[in-house]
Amino acid sequence: TILCFDPTRGIDVGTKQEIYKLLRELAGQGKSVLFYTSEMEEVQRVCDRVIVIFGGRVVDTFPVEEADEAALMRAAYGLPRGARADVGILAEVKPASDAEVAP
Repeated sequence: TILCFDPTRGIDVGTKQEIYKLLRELAGQGKSVLFYTSEMEEVQRVCDRVIVIFGGRVVDTFPVEEADEAALMRAAYGLPRGARADVGILAEVKPASDAEVAP
């Protein structure tokens, strides 16, 4: 088992690709690779399965194919599957129109 904690932070793109290749080779040999990253696109590029931990507990586990930005953000804020994304911190901010301005 190898644990990687943000292994590509602050390095150039070419070196990142080499790290990704090495991790894939290890996984291909049957080794366990635990990969922590704060970059969402890296999750989709490197991982087969995503486990999101919030507040010391596993919030969600899903295959990388389901790891879109909305799913990752929902889980990163500790919200369970099926939580409404149109309220609270995940709500899409809509600009107010001139007609809605109070006198």
